[in-house]
Amino acid sequence: MLPETIRVARVELVYDTQRIAVQGLEIGLPPTGPVAISIDRLQGPAEMVPLWASARLARDAAGWTLTGVLASGPGDLVFRFDAGGLGGEAPRLDVRSEPVQFAPAGLQPAALWPPAGMFADDVDGTLRVALAWPDGPLLLEIEALHMTTDYGPLGPVDGRIELDRPWPPRTAEPQLLRIEGMRLAPLVDGLEIADLGAEGTIDADFRFSVEENGRLYLDDTVVDARGRGVLRYRADRPPDVLAGQGQGVDLLFAALADFRYESLRATVNGYLDDELTVQLQLSGANPELYEGHPIELNVNLEAPILPLALAGRDVLGLPEAVRRAIEADRN
Repeated sequence: MLPETIRVARVELVYDTQRIAVQGLEIGLPPTGPVAISIDRLQGPAEMVPLWASARLARDAAGWTLTGVLASGPGDLVFRFDAGGLGGEAPRLDVRSEPVQFAPAGLQPAALWPPAGMFADDVDGTLRVALAWPDGPLLLEIEALHMTTDYGPLGPVDGRIELDRPWPPRTAEPQLLRIEGMRLAPLVDGLEIADLGAEGTIDADFRFSVEENGRLYLDDTVVDARGRGVLRYRADRPPDVLAGQGQGVDLLFAALADFRYESLRATVNGYLDDELTVQLQLSGANPELYEGHPIELNVNLEAPILPLALAGRDVLGLPEAVRRAIEADRN
């Protein structure tokens, strides 16, 4: 006869070198009714904040059902889950987070995952996550997110990203993410491209899809300058990959030696890691070109722009930093 309560002080689960430590596991086995499960501390991989859990397990005609909550100690991070058909022919799992509220004087991402502090400070805004398995989607909602990064202040960021398949990631239709207030100077400086400088602020509507191969495709992504600014590219000649693309490109690079723009818009299409088509519209003047007379430029560029800009560099250092954090946890 089974006891009414089973207690386990500690157990470690290992999957593909990732360790999950469970402390204070208690299973209640009443003569009738659902099985009660509680966990005092669940420590996951990569320095994630420890969580606690409480759940109920019951049997029905379709299999086992499991409902409960998974949360951090103070309740800054709360996931509610509902699983059904476990052990049957059609298992399902629904997970939904309560809104995660960040504030400069309150909760910060580093409190939930310390390596996040390497990327952003003074984070303010709301995140929500939801997952329906196995048919999807995985949903991330971002609302009025502001932050300070090494590349200057950023935000607000607003959008809804929906993956119809979490891994490998795939979107069923184009997604839209709006990012406002990106300062050009620190963003361009971070790329460390010789002879390139910029001043001003831009907003962007990122319209993108994640395709079957996991590649990111930009579909009429639009970048707009917020008012006036300056672009300076003082190389002796255009990069080889852009040479021979027409007089418009030659005039563009002559103007960019010191271009004081009144307006700037770029419409971008193509795979982010490959050749991009950029429709660039600029209006303004170069004091040393045409005696400073205002000009308008409409130029189409086709080139692997991002790979060239990031040659020899990690994409703003983020993937490498994430990899280091995970590897440190493994060791």
